[in-house]
Amino acid sequence: MLRRRVLAIGLASLSAVLTGGCGTGEAAEPGGEKKTFGDETPPSPTFDPAGYSAPKIDIDQLRKLYAYDRKANLDVELTGSQESAGLRIEDLTYTVAKKVTIPLYVVSPYS
Repeated sequence: MLRRRVLAIGLASLSAVLTGGCGTGEAAEPGGEKKTFGDETPPSPTFDPAGYSAPKIDIDQLRKLYAYDRKANLDVELTGSQESAGLRIEDLTYTVAKKVTIPLYVVSPYS
């Protein structure tokens, strides 16, 4: 339940950023004239941060939520590597609890 609340806060923030940042650059007015992005007056904000108070989350619950077994074997495997334009890109996979394999990429400078 706590994880859902934490994720919901993050998703709400992400959705607000995406909604505010989406636009095509041009908009046709009902009268037929075109407006370019940035010509319109910005909408007034509807969120008042002065009245916001963050939810109270117990730190022990968060520690338990993100706890992991430090002795667990991750079975890391290098599946590919390439070097170009001064970068090394390595494809790795690792296995977490419940035998779920996670792919990841490590990008580092190469000279």
